[in-house]
Amino acid sequence: MYVGVGTSKFDEMRKDGRMPAPRLIDGRRVWDIRELDLAFDALPAENAAGKRGGSWDDFRAPEIR
Repeated sequence: MYVGVGTSKFDEMRKDGRMPAPRLIDGRRVWDIRELDLAFDALPAENAAGKRGGSWDDFRAPEIR
């Protein structure tokens, strides 16, 4: 809900690198909201003049790759 897509689409976006992987807390998957914000900001905007986009790997810190 946070990024405006359903669970199937979110899973697809996670698999293709557009969304970050979750963190694990006692086997439970949780997402860092700051990472979601960065990934969401990287998505292309409708009618945008410049090209935006890419994958989560383009934006996360090198030490966590």
